[in-house]
Amino acid sequence: MFQKLIDGVFGPRDNPERARNDPFALIKKLTPEKIPQLYLAIGSSDSLLKENRDFVRLLSELEIPYEYREVPGQHEWPVWDQQIQVVLAKQATIIGAR
Repeated sequence: MFQKLIDGVFGPRDNPERARNDPFALIKKLTPEKIPQLYLAIGSSDSLLKENRDFVRLLSELEIPYEYREVPGQHEWPVWDQQIQVVLAKQATIIGAR
């Protein structure tokens, strides 16, 4: 089921467009001055938890700064709603400082 979901969103694995938009490949191409502020959050019961942990591991290996949180919940609105408030509050302090 999970693979069907991913393929439905990003296309089949052999699709060139999917390869061009692979976050694991894209993050490796960034130069330090082009690295955005990264905040990642996921529900601890989300079906994408392993992929998120793998991505965070890659960020660590590449020494790319990030903030990562695992919070109770699944891939659902309440998790997103809670975490978007956190990230917007963080952004407000950065934007306000400019």
